[in-house]
Amino acid sequence: CEGACQNTVGSYSCTCNTGYKLSGSYLCVDIDECSLGNHTCQQVCVNVIGSYNCSCSVGYMASDSGQCLDINECNIGAKPCQQTCTNTNGSFLCSCETGWTLSLNRRNCTLNDECVSSPCQHEC
Repeated sequence: CEGACQNTVGSYSCTCNTGYKLSGSYLCVDIDECSLGNHTCQQVCVNVIGSYNCSCSVGYMASDSGQCLDINECNIGAKPCQQTCTNTNGSFLCSCETGWTLSLNRRNCTLNDECVSSPCQHEC
């Protein structure tokens, strides 16, 4: 037996340690708790030999109790947006003030050129 061998009348039986299951009569193999749904992870489950580990998705962090909490990217470190930052679950959104347009990088703002549409009789 790879786990524990228990003597029985005229025979024996094998049992495996926690995180393993019996395969055949004596071989213990890892249980993939993640694929079976036998875990307590809130977001991400990673199977390891004999057990599993939990982690949080991008944009979240683990609390002391193991819960995944949203990170407010707008309030930590370097500001991610040039003008206005709005926190969302697991991410954030940038926006611009009136007269500005959000750039392709979705973080910076460019000043609108009001003269492009030629609203004036004369050149701006």
